[in-house]
Parts: sequence; structure tokens; C-alpha cells
Amino acid sequence: MAETFEDGLAAATPGDFDAARRILLSLAEQGQAAVQNNLGIVFEKGLGVSPDHPEAAKWYRLAAGQGNADAENSLGLRYAQGQMVPQDNKRAIELYVMAAKQGHSIAQTNLAAMYASGQDVPEDRQEAFKWLTTAAWHGDEYAAGLVKQLVVS
Repeated sequence: MAETFEDGLAAATPGDFDAARRILLSLAEQGQAAVQNNLGIVFEKGLGVSPDHPEAAKWYRLAAGQGNADAENSLGLRYAQGQMVPQDNKRAIELYVMAAKQGHSIAQTNLAAMYASGQDVPEDRQEAFKWLTTAAWHGDEYAAGLVKQLVVS
């Protein structure tokens, strides 16, 4: 039986990042998108390894390529900010849209910000409001606060 992400974490003793990383790498190489996304985080933040941004971007791309909304949002943010990858707002928007359509509230808020500011999309306050209210509906408290500010002002 194939190991799961939880099996990998349970097998590693507290602080044994090397064992956990080996298990995660094995699962990620088998194509588990959630684990690939988590490896992106591990390599980006340097959790038990030296930070390795090209490696982090690789794992985010693999997970996003399988439709993992967390990875799509994370990679979109990196493109928007030019971190780990070349700055590319159009690519960021594509990734945010994919994640937003899956109900990822942070991606919805990020997409709303792109429309509100007109970053490589036509400035569209209605589209921004639509995505912001959708994010609020999905439980994003930050988005809900912004919606209240917009309605009051």
C-alpha cells in the first residue's frame, strides 16, 4: 500500500526533517499534488533544508499543473511579486483565475486586487467587487472587511 502524506509525517520523529523530506519527496515524485505543494513550501521557507527557490518553484509548478488551488495561488503570488520566478502579472492572473474558480478565497482576493488596480487587466471595479464578495462568501475575513469598507464609502 502506498504511503500517504500523513504516514510520512507520522514516521518522522519530531525534528527529523531529513526523514520527513525523504518521505515527502517519494510521495511528490509519485504525483501527489498536495504533497508537491507542501514541498514547495518546505523549499521556499527552508524548513529543515536550505532555502532553494528554484526547487520550490518546481514543486509549485508541478502541483499547479495538476490543478492544486493552493499551488496555483502560491505560484500566482510569486509571479505577481517577481519572487522565485520572473515578474509576470498576466501569468499571475491566469493562476489566480484557476484557483479562484475552485473556490480558493485568497486567490479570489488576489484576483480582485488585480482588477481593482488594473494590473495587466482592464481596471474593472465591478469584477473586483465580484471576486471580493465571492471571497468573503467563502469565509475570507479580510475580503469581508474590504467589502464592508467599499459598501460604506
